[in-house]
Amino acid sequence: MPIPIQSLFEEEDSVLSNIHRMPNSSDVQKMAKGWPYINVNINEIPDIDYPEVGSKEYKDDLDVVKKSFLRPTCSDDFLKISNEKPFKLFKRYVEKNKLDYDMNQLDKLNSDLANLVLTLKFKYNRPRPNKQMERSGIEFPHKKIEPNNSPSFPSGHSAHAYFNCKMIADKFPDHEMRLRTLAEMIAQSRLDLGKHYPSDISFGKFIGEYCAQKTNDKQLINESYNDDNGGRKLSREVIKHAEFKHNNNNTDTSYLDELCEFIIRSNAIERYTVSVDEALDASKSFLNGLPVKYCTDNKYIRSHLDALDEAARYKYINTPKKICNVHKSMGTDVLERGEAGLLRDYEHYARSTGHQYTHPNNILSDLLEWCGKTKSDDPFLRHIKYECIHPFNDGNGRSGRIILAADLEFDLKSLNDMIGPDYIPMIVSYQDSVAKK
Repeated sequence: MPIPIQSLFEEEDSVLSNIHRMPNSSDVQKMAKGWPYINVNINEIPDIDYPEVGSKEYKDDLDVVKKSFLRPTCSDDFLKISNEKPFKLFKRYVEKNKLDYDMNQLDKLNSDLANLVLTLKFKYNRPRPNKQMERSGIEFPHKKIEPNNSPSFPSGHSAHAYFNCKMIADKFPDHEMRLRTLAEMIAQSRLDLGKHYPSDISFGKFIGEYCAQKTNDKQLINESYNDDNGGRKLSREVIKHAEFKHNNNNTDTSYLDELCEFIIRSNAIERYTVSVDEALDASKSFLNGLPVKYCTDNKYIRSHLDALDEAARYKYINTPKKICNVHKSMGTDVLERGEAGLLRDYEHYARSTGHQYTHPNNILSDLLEWCGKTKSDDPFLRHIKYECIHPFNDGNGRSGRIILAADLEFDLKSLNDMIGPDYIPMIVSYQDSVAKK
């Protein structure tokens, strides 16, 4: 949860009671250097909330810290070196296994990553566990936890550990499992030392893996995430191309018919009813190029058109940030729980099958893996796997169907065929098959 602007105008004591500390001149200088060799724009990183103090999620987060600190998993020697010189552990591994890898270059990349992580730390400015326990009057020997100067969220050690793991493993895939074990041990050490919450570590893991993926994969180019007119114009050109292609190849239905049907059917799956006339009029205005706000007053129709507009801006929806942008474009007013664009913050499961959706701490990492590993999947299978993650508090089905539309290059006839009477049973069947494994 980024520091709200109004906090800058509050009394200093009030502000400091909710954050770790204000950045000093040294912090500002480091953040100002940026991270030129890490191919990541900070706007690509989804905005997420860490558990709020006093919530059940926070209590669960803190309980893990307490148990880990009192009964550490890692040895004292490992805790010492992983805390003071974590990069040395990877350097030692590379040397021991005689891997031809440029560790000096990797060290320089780590310096850039440190600036990015520090920027994120002060964006969220979460107090460390020991500081929060002291402020909240929680009975625990928190004074035995060695204090840290930087804020808690995300974990820098975890970010660097998973970054180094992926950077090296991409070149030496046979070593991936052992490198990952090393990264996980470093992450666990942050809990054992009482320095981080599990949610800090999960966010750090995502940052490290995402930065490594972007640095290693030169085909992933930074994109603008601004809602500019150029982006909107491009999105309509994409949809007009899909309309032209459909109308030239189909005689049974028009693209207008299919767009109208998609809006009605996608809403009906969620038990929202929209009239055919409203959907048809809005679809016609949309395909004629009108801004969505002039197409309809119906929020359920508007949310689908806005989300289609957003999805069409991207050549591929292949990052967690793009997924969050599509969900955000739907609007909070059509959600029964949560805020549009913000990831789910509670544990959840499918009522019909009992399928356990991804734990909140793992959503970002699972989305990143989904983006990478499902690119060659059948689009509908990719969609089902997305639904099994269930990244948001509400609107998962609707955002998933919009992403499915993008994967199908906005072939809405094929999409409507997929979300017919067998749509829900096929998702249930997949979840049942996963449960049995």
